[in-house]
Amino acid sequence: MLCAAALATFAWAAKGHAECENGVRATTQAEQAALGNVLESVKRALPPAPQGWIIESDDEPPITNEICREVEQKPWFYDRSRTYRKKEGDEQRHAAITAAQQDLSADLASKQPRAEAIQARMQQLGDSIAEAAQKGDVARMQALSAESDKLS
Repeated sequence: MLCAAALATFAWAAKGHAECENGVRATTQAEQAALGNVLESVKRALPPAPQGWIIESDDEPPITNEICREVEQKPWFYDRSRTYRKKEGDEQRHAAITAAQQDLSADLASKQPRAEAIQARMQQLGDSIAEAAQKGDVARMQALSAESDKLS
């Protein structure tokens, strides 16, 4: 079971969130420091993992070094999230996932020879259709195309 906590801190506008028709400018060291301070404050505000849970991921968003001139005077958007995972049942979940992966691999392996045969036949049909086209044999092209459609 996954539980995610996310906290959005600003409102809009870092590079990539708007068209930059008027270009971009580099963010200042003071702006970068302020953004870093806000993100660090958000990190400290996120709760620790509850009893029986672990922090599975704790993202470290980058501090933007460029901003669109169209949005530089608007609040900037940043977010930080933390994902938690319940430790209880880890072994069972891992075993179930491993078993499902093994079943899928076995299923794909059993179908591989047929898939390769179909692919080879599709290649042959493509070559035959090209030959028929060069000869102007429309009836043969149609028949081969119909067979190719069935294989598809």
